[in-house]
This record gives sequence, C-alpha cells and structure tokens, in this order.
Amino acid sequence: MMFLFTILLSLLFVNPKDLSDDLLQSGDCIVNVPAGKPTRRYIRKWVLILSCLSGGIMCACLALCMYLQCKGIVDANVAMLPTTFMMLSGFICSIYLEIRAYRDFDSYKPFI
Repeated sequence: MMFLFTILLSLLFVNPKDLSDDLLQSGDCIVNVPAGKPTRRYIRKWVLILSCLSGGIMCACLALCMYLQCKGIVDANVAMLPTTFMMLSGFICSIYLEIRAYRDFDSYKPFI
C-alpha cells in the first residue's frame, strides 16, 4: 500500500498535464523533447521512475524492520526507529520549506 500511495501521491502533486501546459504557455521546453503530449509523456515517465525508486527504497526499509522484529533479532522499539526517522525527516523537511517560503515572501519590498 505504501508503494502505491507513493506513486499516486507523486502523480497527484506533480501533475504532468498541468506542468507540460505551463511549460507550453510560458514558451519553455525540455531539451530534445517536443512540446505538448511528448512533454507530458516524458514528465509522467520520470515521475513514475523516481516515485517507484522512492517507494521501493521506503518499502525495503520497512520490510527489513518488520523482518528483524518478527524474527526477534531486534526489539520492536529499535526495529521501528528507521521508520520513525523517515517520518520525522519528512515532517521537518516540509516545515523547513514552508518557513523558508514564508520568509522569502515577506522579504519582497513593494515597488511603489
């Protein structure tokens, strides 16, 4: 389920259709990729590749923790420590980016 959620959420947050339309409207393009549907397919392909890689790494870490816990090799609290660190790093990273965006927005001075 985590693997599928990772892919679905990445496609939701990085919408290839909107991104390719924005590139087309602004006059930008990806080098060696024609504008329009080929750009959309290119973006979708890379979003899927990177989200599958990310989901695979996350699932491998969780599976290793569950294996160590089920076999009794490591205590349950210690086995779930990497999962806790992954969740905390996600929260801290998003909070940091929000604070940075808020600070950058406040640093703009009005022109008039």
